[in-house]
Amino acid sequence: MNDKPIKLTGASLDIAAENRAQLKQLFPAVFTETRNDKGELTESIDFEKLKAELGTFTDLFESRRERYGMEWPGKKEAMHLIQTSYYGKVKMIYIDPPYNTGKEFIYPYNYSESLETYLEYAGLIDGEGKRFSTNTANEGRFHTKWLNMMYPRLYLARNLLRDDGMIFISIDDCEVSNLRKMCDEIFGEENFFAEMVWKNKTGGGAKSKGWIGLHEYILCYAKNIDSIADVSIPYSEKTAAMYNKKDEHYPIRGPYATWPLDTTSMDDRPNLRFPIIYEGEKIWPLKQWLWSQDRVIDAQKNDMLEFNRQNDGSYKVRFKGYLKDEKGVMSLL
Repeated sequence: MNDKPIKLTGASLDIAAENRAQLKQLFPAVFTETRNDKGELTESIDFEKLKAELGTFTDLFESRRERYGMEWPGKKEAMHLIQTSYYGKVKMIYIDPPYNTGKEFIYPYNYSESLETYLEYAGLIDGEGKRFSTNTANEGRFHTKWLNMMYPRLYLARNLLRDDGMIFISIDDCEVSNLRKMCDEIFGEENFFAEMVWKNKTGGGAKSKGWIGLHEYILCYAKNIDSIADVSIPYSEKTAAMYNKKDEHYPIRGPYATWPLDTTSMDDRPNLRFPIIYEGEKIWPLKQWLWSQDRVIDAQKNDMLEFNRQNDGSYKVRFKGYLKDEKGVMSLL
C-alpha cells in the first residue's frame, strides 16, 4: 500500500468539457463548427440533430415526404425491428449502394407490387400516371436526391455498429467526395480509417470526353477509431511472390523481401538523422531513416538489416520484411 500523500493540483474538474467530449464520441454529427466575430473557430451543438439521435430520427424522416426509395409500406416497423434487435451489435458493415448515374433510386421492397404501384406510392408519378421529372445531371438537385437516399441509411448503420465496429462503403468518382463529407458528419472526421482504391476493369475504351475510369473506391470508417486494434488483409499472390530471399537465421518465418531504410518523403525529423555503424564505417542517410536509432540498433543486432556496397564505395541500407510471423503464420497487410 502506498502511504505517500496524494498531491492535489488545486484545479477543478471541468465536468462540462468532459460531458461534451463523451457526447461527441456518441453523437459526432450533432457538433458543428462556426466562426465568431473575432474569426475564431468555435464548436456548438445542433440540438435538433441531438433530438433526432436520441430517438426521434425515424419520426423526423417520416414527417416529410421523401422520394427515391425513402417510403415503402412497413418502413417504420422495419426500422424499429432493426434498431431494437441489432443496435450496437454489428462488428462490420459493407454496403454497395447504387451509384448516382442520373436514374431514379428505386428499391423493389415488395416484388409482388407492380412498378406503377410503387412509383405512385413513392411520389414519382401522380394519380393520372404522369411521371415527375427524372434525376438528371441538369437538375440542381442531382446530388441532393442521392444524398437524401444515403443519409438515413448511413445514420442507421452507425447505430447498428459496435463500439469497435467498422463500415466499408463502395462508391465511384461521381459521389466519392460528397460521401466522404457526409460520413465525416455522421461518423466523425476523426473516425475516418481509409479510402481504398481498387482497379475494377482493365483496358481503355472510347469516350467522347475525358479518360475512361478504371477504378472505384471503398470508404472505411470506424464507430470509434480508438477501439480498433488492427485491420489487415492477406497478401495477394503477386505480393507474396516478392518475398523470395531465404534466411537461415529465421527458417520458420520463411522468405523475406527488403525495402530501403533511407527515406526522403517524410517531413524533417531530426531524431531520424544519425549514423549507422557498419564494419567500422559511419553510414549517413541522404535525408533521414525511417526508424528511430533504438529500433535500428535492435534490428542490426538481430540481423534484420542488409548493407549493400555501391560502386562509389558507399552503402545502401535496406530492412527485411518476412512473409510469415514467428509462429509461421502468413503475415497480413
